[in-house]
Amino acid sequence: VYDEGESDPICCTVIITSFLSPPVNLEASVTGNDVHLTWEPPGSGTGEWIHWDDGVNYTSVGLVSGHTFFVASRWDQASLSSYDGQYLTKVSLYPVDPATGYILKVWTGANAGTLVLDQTLTGLTFEDWNEIVLDSPVQIDASTELWFGYKISNHPYGAYPAGADAGPAIAGYGDMISMNGTTWEPMSGLGLDYNWNLQGWVQSSTNGKSVAKPITNTTVYENTGTLSKGPISLSPNTIFSPNKALLGYNVYRDGSQINTSLVTDLFYDDLGLSGGVYEYYVTALYDEGESGPSNTVTVDVITNIKDYNIDNTVVYPNPATSIINIKSDNNISEIKIINYIGQKVYYENMNEKIVQINTSKLKSGIYLIHIETNKGLIIKRIAIE
Repeated sequence: VYDEGESDPICCTVIITSFLSPPVNLEASVTGNDVHLTWEPPGSGTGEWIHWDDGVNYTSVGLVSGHTFFVASRWDQASLSSYDGQYLTKVSLYPVDPATGYILKVWTGANAGTLVLDQTLTGLTFEDWNEIVLDSPVQIDASTELWFGYKISNHPYGAYPAGADAGPAIAGYGDMISMNGTTWEPMSGLGLDYNWNLQGWVQSSTNGKSVAKPITNTTVYENTGTLSKGPISLSPNTIFSPNKALLGYNVYRDGSQINTSLVTDLFYDDLGLSGGVYEYYVTALYDEGESGPSNTVTVDVITNIKDYNIDNTVVYPNPATSIINIKSDNNISEIKIINYIGQKVYYENMNEKIVQINTSKLKSGIYLIHIETNKGLIIKRIAIE
């Protein structure tokens, strides 16, 4: 605002990108009308980057006449023994040419025989590392091989789309290339002694995602192109850094951001809510932008919960261990037990005034018991140890 008047408005947009790691293990608990959220920072838990390259981009590689080819990092049984049963959840790569299509791929088996993930990439940052969260984690089976890399789709003449380090190549592992998606060979055997800039994040959990399954692929690619090293000016040296500069977190309820200032703690309290069901997720904010969402949690906030003894209905013991007893002067027709994230963990219909429930298989925590009687609904919070 000036003394002459007000300027035109300006606007800014926060870009949310799946290439930046989100927070993990978001959990929620409800006390009265308040929701308490906790989470862990990106990359928490057991996990590490596996790679054959040195983490620094040196040059880029393409076909002399341009066309389609595939690059991959190969991991055999011996190199996977420490990761058996874990999950590949992210891949970091170094694309160079914006005129080229990139499709992330993961294979298993000898000679990359079984395709298990095919993920088209958009919104890439070129001449830099891009951290890609897999749509479906891939479980590692150390009895067979694991391959991850990408397909270069019809790159133009004169382009060098695939980033590589300065070598020397870990031949047969860090430098695998295919002209047709079927027959593979080391790039070093073709005169280019480099490793692809490819890194994979391996961890012990799937972050709640479904595991990738084999994909039927009948496409045949006809190509006998010749490889060529690109000018180094196209691909400046960049040290691989999977841990971007993390600034803090944003909290979302039902798809809308609710924090008014950046959250730098690993918790957030959403206070004074009306009764209802709410869905939460959290994102991480980096200096490069905002990550995709964490896992989501759903909570059921109940207001005006009746006292335990209303309508002469009692629930005991509280806390409970393996048994909950419910007695009422009225007929009980239905019982539901809801956990802290709104999931129904027990349900039963009956027509009784005395009910005993075995809770030995329920995890320790706070639960809501919904008791439907012929006089109405009674809801009680109870702790299970």
